[in-house]
Formats: sequence, structure tokens, C-alpha cells
Amino acid sequence: MTLKVRLFSLLCIAANFNLIYGYSCKFVDNSFFGYSCILSPDDRSDVEQHVPGKTDDDVTTFQLWHYGAWSDTPPLSMLDVNICERFKNLHKIEFSNLKVKPDFLKGCRNLKELIASNIGITELPGDFLADNTKLIRLRLRNNNFRILPENLFAHQQELIEILLIKNQIVVIPNNIFKPAVNVKYIYLDENDIYNINSEQFRSLPNLRLLSLNHNKISDLPSDVFTSMNNLLQLSLHNNRLTTIHSDSFGINRKLKTLNLAWNKIEGFDEKLIDNTSLELLVMDGTPCIANLNNDEEYDGFNMTIVRLRLKKCFDSYRPRVDNCGSVFGCTSPPYNPPSFNPPPFFPPFYFGTTSKYQFD
Repeated sequence: MTLKVRLFSLLCIAANFNLIYGYSCKFVDNSFFGYSCILSPDDRSDVEQHVPGKTDDDVTTFQLWHYGAWSDTPPLSMLDVNICERFKNLHKIEFSNLKVKPDFLKGCRNLKELIASNIGITELPGDFLADNTKLIRLRLRNNNFRILPENLFAHQQELIEILLIKNQIVVIPNNIFKPAVNVKYIYLDENDIYNINSEQFRSLPNLRLLSLNHNKISDLPSDVFTSMNNLLQLSLHNNRLTTIHSDSFGINRKLKTLNLAWNKIEGFDEKLIDNTSLELLVMDGTPCIANLNNDEEYDGFNMTIVRLRLKKCFDSYRPRVDNCGSVFGCTSPPYNPPSFNPPPFFPPFYFGTTSKYQFD
């Protein structure tokens, strides 16, 4: 098999379905991916021949790798069948840059991992994952769906990771994650979410990480994070927050990392430090510490120095005056902050910049 074929690898796709004109499947026993097949032009003489002793039921991986200019093989344009009609024991599906039918996961009852980017889905049906009760990892990014069905995770009790990055999600339905009682990691970065409340993330006893970077969130309602008793990492960088209230977190002794960088934070409730066990607070690009970007000033991140350097934030803090829990307060309109230009990209929780406050 040539290097170019390796660079454009499509594992586990059914040639005799006539999925893609001009391609056939070569089956490979790959110890890393399991038993799989590589999509190849159908003029090859060794396609559609199982390894001795193997059948369609042994195929466990369906995967597309396409590296653009590195390969002279054109990308796929349409996958118009339910792949699990033939490969009934798929454990992993991973592909990008092709269009699929909304029900392409139908019948995938053994699927454990779905990783799909830019697959042309503009709307997720309510039964999108209905057959995938064994799913452990879900990663959907670079798509165009704006609404999440309320029953999207109704059958996903084994789900550990949910990644829905760079879609166009506007609203998170209340209790949408509740059936996924074992989920540990939720990534909702680079969407259009403007409203979060405590009902959206309630009853997630195993949640360890929640990432909401690059959204349009302007306020954190009362008690929004108080039910997340085991949350370790929370990232909200590049939103529209102006004030951080301690009552949004309650008393959380598990929270270790809080990333608030590149918001418009002018006030910060000092009680948040007392009510949590923060070890790392990231506040780069926020107005109340705009002039505190010299690491030498932090004196080894001593707690006394940390409080001194945040004094401007504490002094500007305005206590919450409403108890209604609305994302915009009881009567006040949404805050529209002036435009600013943050750095184009920050990976969650990995910052090589200043303004990190280390708590001992």
C-alpha cells in the first residue's frame, strides 16, 4: 500500500453498497484499529477480499483520514446508506468532510465512539443516538445545527465525553444531560450560547470538566454551578462576563481550575476564593487586572499577594441584588460589551501567558 493511500485512509466502508462511485474496500487486520478496511480506487486487484477467517461481522472501525494536498485522492462527497446494515459490530466511526444522512447511525448498536466533523448536518433528529446505547465518546464539531433535541441523550447512560465544539448551538435545553449520569467531560466551545442556568447541568454527579469558551454568556445566574459537586475544571474564557458572583458557585471544595480570561470582568466576589479550593485562576485580558501582567509581582503566587493584586476587582464588585436566577437578572436587559480583540485561539486550560493565580 502506497504512502498516498495511507494518507487518505477510509477504514470500514462497504464497497458493495456502491457508497462512493469508483472506490472499493481492502480489508486489513490492523492491531491498533482492530479489523478494518481501507477505501481504495476499485481498479485494484486486491479489493473486497476478507482476510482469511474474517467476515463483515469482524469489522470494528470506520474511519476517514484525508489530508487534502498531501493526497491526490479526491475527498468523499456523500455517504447515503446506514453503514451498520452491513458492519453490525462497529465500535468506532470517525470521519470528516463528507455529507451523511441524518439517520446514518441507525442500527449501530455496538458503537462506542463517534467522531465526526463537517458532516453536513444542519439539524439533529431527536432519535439521532437512539440505537447507540453503548456510546462512550461523542465528538461532533464544525457543523451547522443550532438546536439540541431535549431527548438527544435519553439512552446514553454509558457516555463519558460529550464534545460539541464549533457548531452554531444557541440554547441548551434544561435537563438535556440528565440521562447521561456518567458523563465526566462536556465541551461546548465556539457556539452561540448566551444563556446558562442550573437546570441544564443538574444531576451530573460525575462531571469533572465543563468548557464553555468562546460563547456569548454575559452573566452567571445564582446557583448555576452549585449542583456540580465534583467539578474540577471550569472554563469560560472569551465570553461577555462583567461580574463574578460567589453565589453562582456556592461552596465547592472540588473546583481547582477556573478560567475567566478575555471577558469584560470589572468586579469579582472575594468570597469565591474562600468558598472553593481553587489552585489556578486565569484572568488574562480582563479590565480589573489589565495592569497586572508582570509575573514578578506575584511573588510565587502567595495567597496574600493574590488578594492584593485582585483588590481592584474586589473593590469593583457589586453584590447580586436579585434572587430570581435569571441569566439577565430580574429586570435588567442583556449587557452588550464593547468590542475587543482577544487572541484568535486558546486551548482550554493550557495557557502559556501571564495573570495566572496559583493558590497554595
